[in-house]
Amino acid sequence: MISDPVSAIWTTRATNLARNAFIAQAGNHFSITPRCEIFSQFGFELRGSARTYNIDLGSKIQF
Repeated sequence: MISDPVSAIWTTRATNLARNAFIAQAGNHFSITPRCEIFSQFGFELRGSARTYNIDLGSKIQF
């Protein structure tokens, strides 16, 4: 239901996230040669109502 032409209001049954959380993050970057690099990143979040984690791995080659 739109009550204002600029903004909309809606309801959802999703739960609210807990205010307190344990968060851990780590990252690494390594140059194999001046033109080749590898990297990684890790993130973890633990709350009473949710748990989230992600891992990113990658490489870069310059021509």
